[in-house]
Amino acid sequence: GADAAGPAVTPEGASPATTTAAPASAKAPLPEPLGEESLQALIAAEECWRNVEWDGLDTHCTTILDNKESAKEQREKMKEALKQLKSCADVSDVDKEVFNSTFKLITQTLGKLSGRSKYAEDAFLELYQCFKKAPDPTPLLQGFVEEQAIIKKALEKMKQLNDRNKELRMEREEFSKRLQAVNQEEATNSEWEQKAQEHLRFSQQLKGDIATLESTIEGLNLQNQALKETIQESQSQDWAKEVEERDRNLEALVQEMAQMEKNTSKWKQELAAATQALEQAPKQWEFDRAKKAFAVLQDLGIACGFDEFEAAAEKEAPQDVQVSSVELCMAHTNKQLLASNGKLKARNETVEAGLEQFRAQVSEKDAAIKELSSKLDALKGQLKQKSADDEAWQRFEKDEVLKGFHLAAVVAKEGVNPGDAAVAGNERAVIKALAIQRDKYKHSVISLEAENRKYKGQVQALAEERRSLETENVELYAKLKYVQTHGTESPGAGNRAAAAAKGKPLSKEMDRKYDRLFDESISPFAEWKRRQRDSQYQAMSAIDKVALKATNVFLSTKLSRLFLLVYTGVLHLLVFGMLHHSSLSRLPKA
Repeated sequence: GADAAGPAVTPEGASPATTTAAPASAKAPLPEPLGEESLQALIAAEECWRNVEWDGLDTHCTTILDNKESAKEQREKMKEALKQLKSCADVSDVDKEVFNSTFKLITQTLGKLSGRSKYAEDAFLELYQCFKKAPDPTPLLQGFVEEQAIIKKALEKMKQLNDRNKELRMEREEFSKRLQAVNQEEATNSEWEQKAQEHLRFSQQLKGDIATLESTIEGLNLQNQALKETIQESQSQDWAKEVEERDRNLEALVQEMAQMEKNTSKWKQELAAATQALEQAPKQWEFDRAKKAFAVLQDLGIACGFDEFEAAAEKEAPQDVQVSSVELCMAHTNKQLLASNGKLKARNETVEAGLEQFRAQVSEKDAAIKELSSKLDALKGQLKQKSADDEAWQRFEKDEVLKGFHLAAVVAKEGVNPGDAAVAGNERAVIKALAIQRDKYKHSVISLEAENRKYKGQVQALAEERRSLETENVELYAKLKYVQTHGTESPGAGNRAAAAAKGKPLSKEMDRKYDRLFDESISPFAEWKRRQRDSQYQAMSAIDKVALKATNVFLSTKLSRLFLLVYTGVLHLLVFGMLHHSSLSRLPKA
């Protein structure tokens, strides 16, 4: 009986449940995302595995081994007693004392053997009932670990996006500075254009006035000659007075002509200075490039008006005969300047409105980034609080479970009769304690499920915000790329001016990253390729996935590829060397 009961528990304290759990874990499929049923199974497995009292298992194993040793000694004693009984059986009168002691020893031995076998069976059943309800926790724990890894990757991705948003804010500030410089350049160009048009109109009007004055002078000279001839012929006093009056008019006209020539020379100097300044000003193709840049800025959300000035104004007929052509020209120029001033004011207002709108967009982006950072800080605080509460609750559960199993062990050791009132009371106390623990675990499971759903919702919201920010960043990168590459068709100095106005370019790594994202966004096959790749990865078996991940790890970097190549070469050299050495050692010695 002791030999049959002994192998029920191994000396190391191992249980049969471990042997049955291994095939179950080998046949278990890949874990899905944790749900309510999986979470309950995980808690049940954790509870069952935590309830195992390994110290009690060691005590049971020690007791069974001691019983085996004592059974061996008792068998030796029984052999000696049977030999004595056999020797006494040869005599006619058997010694009754020897027979009685031998019989009593045999009876005690059988009673102890039956008690030990019952104890071993009870211990085995107790361990078997404990391990039988425990499911395999490997798939559930693996799924939980993968989910935590996904959350960690999402947090790292959000951190990278925050860094990228900071860099984009700095780039936006530089872009606003360049926009102000372009606005100033446009205002300067428009002023020089106005001055050039005004000087051209002045020169044309002066040429017309000079021609009319020359024709008038010629007519007056002819009249003067005719009058002189008439004076010489008539020689009367009236004609002399008229000639004097005409001479005075002629002198006044000569003085006016001299004044007009002075004004003409002055205006020619101003026209030459304006022409020189206009030559130094930006060319027409540079002005066209500035127009295109402002059109791009309008696409970026900045409403700036760009109205061309009228090439020529309508000529007004003089209402007063005494008003000279110069005064008419000055009045016409004044009206044009007033109209240009009004247009410039309107355009300045539109540009300021566009800048305000752009600043509002920048402030909205900053507020969104601050809100995301506050959400991340709140989530970190909640996770820390959750870990502290879990540790306290685990310590409390461990103490309660140890108390319950200690009480169960006392009940199992003290009583043998199941119908005893004390044993029944102890069993009821154990059942009551287990029911209380079950209710506590149930409440904890409900709270954990609620928190899990809450965290999943927060992770989904953060993922959606991350995707929206990534999309906006790709669009902004496309616009910045268009602005930076604009105007490359301009030759010579214009090209250098455009390159100087662009500012600092993006870093190579950042440019490569957003260039890839931009190409994927405009490519119609990128999304289809990604879906096909994901579906093929999901269809792969576990071994193929492990092989793919290992290959990506070893072949992703230059250092790992070099290490793999060197390791393979050294391994082959060692194999060839060992084969050569073994072949030489087997050759017969000369």
